[in-house]
Amino acid sequence: MPKSRTNLNLQNTGSIASESSTSESSLLAAACSIYFAYHNSHPDWTRYPCGVAVDRLSLRGKLIFAAKPILLPKEVFVPFSQIERAIGQQLLLS
Repeated sequence: MPKSRTNLNLQNTGSIASESSTSESSLLAAACSIYFAYHNSHPDWTRYPCGVAVDRLSLRGKLIFAAKPILLPKEVFVPFSQIERAIGQQLLLS
């Protein structure tokens, strides 16, 4: 039986499958937190990242500014467009 893929537009060296130890919403929440932490500590920053690389196990990550990120096997790339959508949805709900 084929494994199902996630609905998020997340990328890694393989793919996130349903057996992943971390849920999509946790990865997206971690990416948003990482982005906000960087944004809050650099308020005059004008450069936008391409996305955030998040470790699937620890949920630690870093902003990625390169167009073609190189990821570690346990990392997932969350595109900035996905983070913007999540932020927009949170703003609509509040």
